[in-house]
Amino acid sequence: IMEHNPENRQPWRGESGLQRSGHYLGGEILKTIAAAVDPMPGQSLAIQQERLQIPMRPWPEDFDPNTLASAGFRDFFNKSRDMWPDLMRTENPVSVPVSVLRLGNAVVCTNPGEFYCRFGLDIKAASPADVTLIAELVDGCVGYLPTPEAVERGGYSAYPGRQCKLIPEAGGRVVTATRRMRAQVF
Repeated sequence: IMEHNPENRQPWRGESGLQRSGHYLGGEILKTIAAAVDPMPGQSLAIQQERLQIPMRPWPEDFDPNTLASAGFRDFFNKSRDMWPDLMRTENPVSVPVSVLRLGNAVVCTNPGEFYCRFGLDIKAASPADVTLIAELVDGCVGYLPTPEAVERGGYSAYPGRQCKLIPEAGGRVVTATRRMRAQVF
């Protein structure tokens, strides 16, 4: 992707990207509401919020960006490796805000990461809510939250860098906190 995007187009970034994302999210919410045949019973409203302090992972000794096939990736990850000691000193641990909002029999679970699908499914499993929504990249951006298995296998969203800097257990910690808060609002 990086090699086939010489103009570095990023339509989902910046102010116009935020507006585009907001319109998209708002449209999806309206479609969901319009599809609901029966209104949700009850008028329960509750919120729980927590800030997790999650450590950054050390740069893996066995990851050499120079072995990557793509020149763009090599440059990106070499820059990440060069800045890693400073990030470990200035941004570690990372404050990760997590929230759970109950609206009647629905619950919205938020976090500032980009979850791997497994974590969203883990939050939705055994949810007492009729509707459980996962909202990512809320209250900031801490990057990708890959599974520990994905970190072992590697790949752009699991290699260390500004896009993925937390320990491999970070996603699991967010899931655990979200489930605990969800239990408190139900």
